[in-house]
Amino acid sequence: MSIKELTIGFIGLGLMGKPMSLNLHRAGATLVVHNRSQNAVRELISAGMAAVSSPREVAQRSTIIILMLSDTPAVESVLTGEVGVLQGVQAGSVVIDMGTTAVSATRSFAQKAGGAGCE
Repeated sequence: MSIKELTIGFIGLGLMGKPMSLNLHRAGATLVVHNRSQNAVRELISAGMAAVSSPREVAQRSTIIILMLSDTPAVESVLTGEVGVLQGVQAGSVVIDMGTTAVSATRSFAQKAGGAGCE
């Protein structure tokens, strides 16, 4: 499968997430993005990406979900919150945590993701 056949969800569009999203988009991937701050979202919409209002919607529309978040509590909230990724994730999807997250918490998040049918 080539990158042009993928829909990638990206959550966390800060100093690292926004440029990474732009690079994936330029490489031909379809991106669905979400961020707390809407300034970055507006910029990426103008670049041709789709924006949604929650992490759950990102998961519903993507098979690869990348999290570029600031810390463990942010990752936990985005993954397991009421409108979190694990509430909408598709079976067989892959969730990639690229943030600064505690190892023990990451292991726990991986178990929860597995229970939701994703990696």
